[in-house]
Amino acid sequence: MAIYRIQRLRQAFLGGANDEELADLVYAQIERFRAAGNLDASLGSDKWRNRGTRLVQFRA
Repeated sequence: MAIYRIQRLRQAFLGGANDEELADLVYAQIERFRAAGNLDASLGSDKWRNRGTRLVQFRA
């Protein structure tokens, strides 16, 4: 299970995850940033994907 998760995180970091897959990995963290007023990007936007990809780095 852990190996599969690591593979998904790597795939997302390399830009190989679609919006749904990326949201599955980091949606909760992005929503915390949004609630704190630190992010105003909408789901699937370039800015949102950029932040999600950056968060993947820290989860891997």
